[in-house]
Amino acid sequence: MYTRKTKLVGRNGVTHKPMKYSYTPETNILDIEFFDLVIPGIYTLNIEMMDYISDKNINGLIRTSYMNEDEDTVWVIVPHIQETGTRQLFPCWDERHLKTTFTISVKHPENFIALSNMPKRKLKNDDIEHNFKWEYFYTTPAISTSQVSIILCNFLHVNINKNVNLWYRKSFPQINSLFYAQQVMKNISFHLEYEFGGIKIPKIDHIVIPRFSYNITTKLGFVFYSERELIYHEELGHIMNRIEIARSITRKTALQWFGDTLDLFVVQSQNEGLYFDSYFDRFPLFNTVSNIESIFNFPRYKVLIFLRMYRDLITDVVFRNGLRTYLHKLTFNSTSVSEFWSILQDLTKEYSCDFVSWLDFDHYPVVSWKQKHLLWSVLTYNSNSSNNRWWIPIRIMRNTTLSKVIKVWLTPQVQYKYFKGIPNNDAVMLDIQHAAYYRVNYKSKNWRRIGYYLKSGGYKNISVINCVKLIDDACHFLMTHQLNVSIFWKLTRYLPYETNFVAWYPIIKMLERISDMILYSQKDTNFMKFKEKMKQLLEISMKKIRYNEISTEDDFLKNLRRELARWACIFEVPSCMEAAKMKLEESIEYPKQHKKTLKPTDVQILTMADTEIFNDTYFNGTTHIMINILQAIKSIKLHIQTVNIKHSSIQLIDIHRTIHSPNKTIYDSTKNILHLDFIEVIYPGLYTLKICTTSRISNYDSEKNIFINTNYWSNDSQDMWSIAPNIQDIGAKTLFPCWDEPHLKTTFLVSVRHNPHFNVLSNMPIREAIREFHIKDVVTEYIQWTHNGHTQWTHFYPTPPISTYQFVIVINHMSKVKFKEKIEDKLNMTLWCKWKYCLFEKVVATRHKSLDLHMYIINKLTLHMKSVFKGIKFPKIDHIVLPNCPYNITSKWGVIFYSDTDIIYDHASDRFMRKIEFERRIAYKVAQQWFGYPVSSTWLNNVWLHDGLAIFFAEDAIAKIYNDSELMNLFIIQNQYDSLNLDSYYDLNFPIINTVPDFESLLNFPRYIKVIAVLRMLQNIVTDSVFRRGIHIYLNQHSSNFVNISDFWSIQENLAKESYPCDFKFWLFNKHYPIISCKHKNRNIVKLTQYCNLSKNTKWPLPINIEVKTSFPEKTKLYLTQQMHTHFFKVPVNKLIILNSQQTGQYRVYYDSENWLNIANYLNSGKYEDVNVIDRAKFIDDAFHMVIDHQLNGSVFWNLTKHLSQETDYVAWFPMIKALEYISTVFPLSKDEETNFTHVKVMGDSYY
Repeated sequence: MYTRKTKLVGRNGVTHKPMKYSYTPETNILDIEFFDLVIPGIYTLNIEMMDYISDKNINGLIRTSYMNEDEDTVWVIVPHIQETGTRQLFPCWDERHLKTTFTISVKHPENFIALSNMPKRKLKNDDIEHNFKWEYFYTTPAISTSQVSIILCNFLHVNINKNVNLWYRKSFPQINSLFYAQQVMKNISFHLEYEFGGIKIPKIDHIVIPRFSYNITTKLGFVFYSERELIYHEELGHIMNRIEIARSITRKTALQWFGDTLDLFVVQSQNEGLYFDSYFDRFPLFNTVSNIESIFNFPRYKVLIFLRMYRDLITDVVFRNGLRTYLHKLTFNSTSVSEFWSILQDLTKEYSCDFVSWLDFDHYPVVSWKQKHLLWSVLTYNSNSSNNRWWIPIRIMRNTTLSKVIKVWLTPQVQYKYFKGIPNNDAVMLDIQHAAYYRVNYKSKNWRRIGYYLKSGGYKNISVINCVKLIDDACHFLMTHQLNVSIFWKLTRYLPYETNFVAWYPIIKMLERISDMILYSQKDTNFMKFKEKMKQLLEISMKKIRYNEISTEDDFLKNLRRELARWACIFEVPSCMEAAKMKLEESIEYPKQHKKTLKPTDVQILTMADTEIFNDTYFNGTTHIMINILQAIKSIKLHIQTVNIKHSSIQLIDIHRTIHSPNKTIYDSTKNILHLDFIEVIYPGLYTLKICTTSRISNYDSEKNIFINTNYWSNDSQDMWSIAPNIQDIGAKTLFPCWDEPHLKTTFLVSVRHNPHFNVLSNMPIREAIREFHIKDVVTEYIQWTHNGHTQWTHFYPTPPISTYQFVIVINHMSKVKFKEKIEDKLNMTLWCKWKYCLFEKVVATRHKSLDLHMYIINKLTLHMKSVFKGIKFPKIDHIVLPNCPYNITSKWGVIFYSDTDIIYDHASDRFMRKIEFERRIAYKVAQQWFGYPVSSTWLNNVWLHDGLAIFFAEDAIAKIYNDSELMNLFIIQNQYDSLNLDSYYDLNFPIINTVPDFESLLNFPRYIKVIAVLRMLQNIVTDSVFRRGIHIYLNQHSSNFVNISDFWSIQENLAKESYPCDFKFWLFNKHYPIISCKHKNRNIVKLTQYCNLSKNTKWPLPINIEVKTSFPEKTKLYLTQQMHTHFFKVPVNKLIILNSQQTGQYRVYYDSENWLNIANYLNSGKYEDVNVIDRAKFIDDAFHMVIDHQLNGSVFWNLTKHLSQETDYVAWFPMIKALEYISTVFPLSKDEETNFTHVKVMGDSYY
């Protein structure tokens, strides 16, 4: 301080010079003495001073630093705690009750930004000199010195709304991670402005500072955060992260209106408040700076809980009116806590009680409810502290009369209350509404009655906060040895039915507090009993909510699953250990899916296609990939195959247009991975990766090609060609670098430059086509455009987010055929085929009749699928018939491929079954559009599932289009027959795929057959409506996120609201199938046993439908599980037993001779039509299989088939026809076999 320049100037101009200065460092007080007596009046005290802020002088201000993008150290200075910060800047009176206005101006380097409590006034050009400038701020309202702030930084900012900004350092690497925080800031500012409209906040600057201490308070116009407080990644975070961020922003922003009035949520506040208040003093005295700082470090929940308790008492309207009155007074004056309570009590004069005592006294009271005898009950309280003068509002409720609440007070004068007439069997509970800063203890009998009431479903009738209060108090009394552990477990019996995270909160907190004991109490008998009980509780709970997360679930349920799964594994729950093992194995086997370092957001492809060089096709162009980098990295890996890269063209460009070029590129040809290594660290944020490439598609070595180049002759004998993708998994990487991982979805914006005589198609409709004339570009050193100087750019609309394996570019010289019937919702459908099948240019030809049938079926199927899945939209679908196609190529999103043999059907010569197969093949390809076909070499199980779903709905569509139930029966029998018979000799589970031919074999071999049978089994178990609703949910999730096979089963089981003992995933991951043995133990007792002579596994989870044919047919459902694989049941004597009625399960049934005889007698008596045709066909199929397996005498089989001579249903004959096809391989027959075969001839003669 420059003492000679210090002066006190009065309004009359008289100046007083200081005589003496004295400074007391202990109290930070400066005494200034004058020669003259200074009489009362208004004066101006002028003081000139200079100060510096060092690392050692940080009690009042914080000097923090960080490294910028140029690796220079940047310093930021901000105020620390409220009471002591301003005196670091200038002499003042640090007393909160003294309020005044401040007019602030700051001169600072031009490359920095100065901020203060008020908005800036307009800067004039002449205010900048010698790279320094003056910043002038509007005058503040009357505030205390502790609120004054000046910040100097060189931050960037985002405008939240008209007067709210978010500031962050230029080199902040995770800008996208602040998006959630921005949304919260916007919403909370709007809410508080609406709630307290009379109080205007000129501006709010949210300042995000690196390495910033959490305990820093807000100032007028400023809210301070550390970076780690606000960072949230959508892919990595969960609901509790969002809640903590929202709470931090909300609490700090609310201080702009309140000061330190509000804090935290009710349940956590109440739980933590009572816990801490049991051991610590909530409001200590403080005298030093370190004492002051400690009040911001320690979580003090008591005030909030009491505020909620008081609000419940006086009503929310009165409470808010009181708050507004208090805030208006606070705006212009310094108020105390007593004034706040006085305002509220003036508004609620009927409550004459000393509520301030709750804040003044330590700890909290404990209320007790005791049943004295049959007629009388007593309510009383005692205290954990020396104080015994509490005012406690209480609401008493009973389980029999929940709506009738008894309201009473316990006061210093009335510490006991007696009640008469409460039945001894009623469960009495205290209704705390939203908050109560006391604990409640009951007698053992009442605790047990409460536990029984909750277990019987009563928890649904009372608020979750009351349930939490009961469990939390019980946890406390258990840990303080005031409650028997058996009572505690009775109270928690209802929790497995509870999926509300709030209800579980006290249990989770209790486990956290005793976590140390888990390690060191393994030999303690009591603890081991506790551990076993907790293990059972967690096991039952996890069985209900399961371990697989579903993206559409409530976020709190997801968080509950994570918390309970964590403790289930700590307590070694077997199901949790198994789930954790599977997750670990998955992460080891498929590590790419677990490296969440970056995510592509958009891909822009500019490519040029040329076919003039040796009849090969070249794609030359530039790819711009917009990526969101989530973690700091120094290398990027992409998939690429048969693509030449111009390495000097590779650039990674950030949002500030800074270019990062890789210093090294490495290509791993065995894994088709390109490594881009950078010298500098690439920090999280949005970037654009630019790469120039050239790729060649050859007519030779077709087995190695990922795209196929097919040739055919045109009408004028010209050699024509078409290019289409071969298989889905690895097609895109042959055109441009990408991430061929199904869980990564992005948008594609495609433009193709090509010969204008060819058609170019992609996933989306064409946006525009532009001809270029007299242009001759050199694309590479070797390739030139030679289309007589004419080229065309075809630009497509951007796709929705899709995986790279769904991306497609098709080039052809085919004819376009429009569909006669228009599809609703403006769906544009086009059929592309060669001239042979349609009218082509000037050549007049008769359109092939099978083409009309093809288009008719496509039209009907598309309409049907659109009506079933209304939420899934397609802008267009191109149906492309590829001639001479050597591969069973799969479809893409918006593009369906057919080989020319797929569409050939001759009405005159082809059989009816040929037509059905023709329609099924087309229906399957159309249905694939809705099921997305998520193929990847690391996600093959999804191929299986989606293929099965596509065929399931394709067959369903055909049957409904023709309104033919017999057709659906045929599909069911065919699928079941093919599945069981193929599964007897082949492994229908997925093989390991390494090469293109391997992948082709996967698509050619009908492995999906087994899935269809398992899907029908699931449909029968959960009901058709639930099954279809689950598929809709699954598809909606799949459209926005990557979901796997486990998600599908979890959705079905969650919708069914029942835990089925049949784990359907078990069927997909185990070879072959089980066999059910049905044998009579005596005349009316039947034993069911499962076994499998083809697989090592002998215990399958099986759903079984049992139908007994009596005068009143009896139907029973049961399950054979891995634990219970044998079952006994009673049946009437000599009555027909049908297992697996209407194909409930994917298994065979081997009956004993007695039941086979009952079946044959029933069918041959002429009653065969009383048995469902699916069951009749199943009898024949299972019996024939038993004969082949040498477990059934041939005479029994032939006796069973006698009714077929009267049978006219093709479905019933289907397995017999297949049996004849099977035995045809052994013709001519031996004499013994001829004897058996005469039965077939007899049946045939009878039929004709």
